[in-house]
Amino acid sequence: MNLVYEAVKLHFPLIYFVYGLVYFMMGFAILIKNKNGSNFILARPLWLLGIFGLLHGLADWTPAFLPIWREIYRPETILQLRIGAHVLLAFSYLALFFFGVRLLIHTLGLSRWLEAVPVTLFIIWSVSVVTLYGVLSDPVDWMCRMSALARYMLGFPAAMLSAYGLYLQVAELKKLQMPFLTESMRWASIYFAAYGFLTGLIVPKSNFFPASWLNYESFMAVTGLPVQFFRLICGIGISFCIIRILKIFDVESRKRIEEAETRHAILKERERISREIHDGTIQSLYGIGLRLEHCKNLLAKGEKVQAALSHLNFSINKLNETIRDIRHYIMDLPNYYFRDTQLRQELQDLVAEFAVTSTVAPDLIVEETDSRELTPFQRNQLYHIAREALANIQKHARASKAEIRVRLGPEQVEMKIIDNGKGFNVDEVLTRAEQEGKQGLKNIARRVKSLKGTLRIVSSEGQGTEIEITIPYWREENGTAKTHAG
Repeated sequence: MNLVYEAVKLHFPLIYFVYGLVYFMMGFAILIKNKNGSNFILARPLWLLGIFGLLHGLADWTPAFLPIWREIYRPETILQLRIGAHVLLAFSYLALFFFGVRLLIHTLGLSRWLEAVPVTLFIIWSVSVVTLYGVLSDPVDWMCRMSALARYMLGFPAAMLSAYGLYLQVAELKKLQMPFLTESMRWASIYFAAYGFLTGLIVPKSNFFPASWLNYESFMAVTGLPVQFFRLICGIGISFCIIRILKIFDVESRKRIEEAETRHAILKERERISREIHDGTIQSLYGIGLRLEHCKNLLAKGEKVQAALSHLNFSINKLNETIRDIRHYIMDLPNYYFRDTQLRQELQDLVAEFAVTSTVAPDLIVEETDSRELTPFQRNQLYHIAREALANIQKHARASKAEIRVRLGPEQVEMKIIDNGKGFNVDEVLTRAEQEGKQGLKNIARRVKSLKGTLRIVSSEGQGTEIEITIPYWREENGTAKTHAG
């Protein structure tokens, strides 16, 4: 133990430098972190913890540089620098005190009058320091008392309130279902509680209780190591946990981006549905209206009753088809939200629904080989591509068989929709769709483009159709979606 003590004592300036550095880095990381618009309670007073880190780091760098300063500055200047460090330390405790108080106010709904407590204690400390300055003749004794009073009156309650406030945030973080954030918050509260004891109760020795009994010397006599060594460990633990906790704002930012994408997708789908209703349903109703008007004229003249009945039967069938289409649109609206299910389940539900409303019961084959997780946006787009393709089969293909094949590979996702219907000339149909403003294949192409994928349509008259989509996996980086390939 003596060897450890001698090694620690020899590297005291280095310990103070690292101690100040970890707090300064923590404060800097907090202050540059983008927390705008965050709904987390922690985000509101977190800037105060950043101020604490910066001031505390600067205050603790003073002992680290004292050996150098003694070679450069006069004793009077050194004394002023040390006094300035103690003042910075007190202000850092004040910032931490406000952080703990505001965290409790926002979490527990306490009165804002609680903020008067740190202000009052800081004023009492300031008055006490000024009074002692006029009474004590020894500046070293005065600085020891200044430090001890700051730690008792500000440092200890500030650290304990902050520890309790951080512990209360554990319940909020559990909702994210991210255990590493929850554990980081819990450990941060533990480290702050330990820091409160080490920095708030273990003080420079002075001739008043409890500083005369519990101080640097008595602590080292019991542990064999200076308290600064244990404070360094707590500082590293606090900084590590707090910097990890800052990731909650990245998670929240990604969720906001995902929600924005969801809203954008919903708006796009509403536009598509409105276009399809306009191009399909309204035109059908208009045609039915014309036929019924013709039937009315035929019946009014009392002639061609059989022709009128034929028109009525046709109109009834078309009206039933239109009602079925409208019901399909209405029932389909909830599906435009991203669903928290796997792609396989979504496609199984789609195939089951299609089999009920169509004469074709599609087969579904899903193959997974070292697959990665799809984002909700990717799942949503693939789902609607399959839905659009099946709708085209039902409307145009006159097929007796249809199949959806999905391969979830290690680098990309491949999906094929195949039917044995009448087929079509791809170039002619795409050109006509562009000219007439039809949305089916154009919607599929837009979705594939939004997924940064490729689309291949193989079809010819009398040979059926195969639609093949290949998309890369996405990874989230700096709030934006990027492919794994780059």
